[in-house]
Amino acid sequence: MNQERAPAAHRVARLGAAWIAGVVATMGTILGFESVGRALYPPPPGLDPARAADAVAIAVAMPPAAFAVVVLGWVLGAFVGSLLAVRLARGAGLLLAGGIAALVLAGIHSVLGTLPHPVWCGWVAVPGTVLAALLAARLGRRWEWR
Repeated sequence: MNQERAPAAHRVARLGAAWIAGVVATMGTILGFESVGRALYPPPPGLDPARAADAVAIAVAMPPAAFAVVVLGWVLGAFVGSLLAVRLARGAGLLLAGGIAALVLAGIHSVLGTLPHPVWCGWVAVPGTVLAALLAARLGRRWEWR
């Protein structure tokens, strides 16, 4: 009986580890792009992004290219995290990629609802995130471990 349970427990552990690695890779990618965006387009002097009122003022002052860097980070974050999770899990690709995409979409919804953004950010980020996760799931299943 233990021999029958071991493979299932191993599979669950692999899925859990793949999920965690995918989320970490997603967040690392997104935070990396946001750091690059802040370096390329620093906030106006004297404003603290940690304060809500200043964060709104910073968002209003951001050029469109700064928003493009952020949106690119969201989309590539979903792709990188989903691809890593699918590759590590060796299965359940659509489930893992969809879960990671859902987390990114929740973050996008939160940020777009909190700070002012151009309308195109949502129109690009939402379908881009979904398509990136689907592409990662497909690519991850095609590449076999050898």
